[in-house]
Amino acid sequence: MQNEESHIIASILSGRTEQFSYFLDTYGPQVFHLIVRMVGSPEDAEELTQDCFMKAFTHLSSFQENSSFSTWIYRIAYNTATSALRKKEHELLSFDNRMWNSLSDTEVDETLNTDDEVQIEKLQRALTRLTSDEKALVTLFYEEEKPVTEIAYILHLTENNVKVKLHRVRKKLCTLMKEEDWLMNTTHKGLKKALSQQPDYRLPSNFSYRMMQKIHQETLLREKRQEKRLFILMLVTTFLAIGGCLILLCWQYGNKLLSLLHILQEGSPSLQTCLFYLPILFALFLLFLFDRWLRKKLISHT
Repeated sequence: MQNEESHIIASILSGRTEQFSYFLDTYGPQVFHLIVRMVGSPEDAEELTQDCFMKAFTHLSSFQENSSFSTWIYRIAYNTATSALRKKEHELLSFDNRMWNSLSDTEVDETLNTDDEVQIEKLQRALTRLTSDEKALVTLFYEEEKPVTEIAYILHLTENNVKVKLHRVRKKLCTLMKEEDWLMNTTHKGLKKALSQQPDYRLPSNFSYRMMQKIHQETLLREKRQEKRLFILMLVTTFLAIGGCLILLCWQYGNKLLSLLHILQEGSPSLQTCLFYLPILFALFLLFLFDRWLRKKLISHT
């Protein structure tokens, strides 16, 4: 599959941008699922998913095949959601480390291992009180069942940090359940079940179509920017070439050019004649510019 995706990426970079729809259809729902777990709002999650795939398309040339496209797009999704949340997120919970340390691993395991529906509902409420980073962590590990190595890459952590944070999140959930006087009879499968019973938001069916329209617009803008850069480069190169030629001519034929200039001045028209024709030449130039602008407008409307 990775080889197939490498061929698709090469094809997109060569100009066949319509093939990006493969990544939208394949990874769109998964990326949306992670982001909606982090931000909680399906409307915000859809917008952030669009931003995520637009970033992926814009920076597709920087994708390196030392990781899978799936891992790469998850990392972009995590970064996009985290950046959005940092603007408005204030952590409301603070936990005493002494309370965490007082919980044994056995006690935590017992608390997070249950099939009891009442306990599952309580665990779901605890999950909503996690920070965005913690939600991403438990979603990737328990729900998406990503290996620790991939999670470390996506969240910009070391593998040891991922394990430590998972341990702390389990203790935090246990503490939250204790705070509400919940019963202590649950396992990690209870945590999985609580995650699976959270609201199952889905991307709109026309998401890929709308994204491809945006990508098409972005491609056109990119081409226009490239044309503008080439035009400016061409002008600069032309001016430099003309300037270089003039300098060379003056250096080689300076005296002859001065004598030629004197001859031309003797036969040149008067100042009044120049002032008469100058506005006419300027008006013709403006008409030429107006004609080009009008042609572009007509072409854009057809």
